Amino acid sequence: MRVEALRIFATAGPLEEDDGTDLGLLAARLSITGQTVQGLITKVAPKLSISLGQKVAAQATPILGAAAGATINYTFARYYQELARVHFGLMRLSVETGLPRAALGEAFELRVNQIREARKAARR
Repeated sequence: MRVEALRIFATAGPLEEDDGTDLGLLAARLSITGQTVQGLITKVAPKLSISLGQKVAAQATPILGAAAGATINYTFARYYQELARVHFGLMRLSVETGLPRAALGEAFELRVNQIREARKAARR
């Protein structure tokens, strides 16, 4: 089981579209710095930054940085929990049915794509 859990982190999701998601989350996590948060404060709320002054804005930076970091960590954890749910679900289904996991993964991807196409068609 530990090997399977590590495999989830080592591979991307089962769909082609989510191949860059884990890399994007990691890049977002590494890009949060005090200077980045300060720049965000200045861009998002320039009037707030001016009215509160540099000192208060600087004091708020650690709090906002912690909030940004917590948001990224939460997103990162939810993404990998969802991957684990799919991965272990396909693994269990493979054991129960005797079908190869790769074939089940392909069927899963096909079904997800069919659902997406149906939703796109319904929106039109």
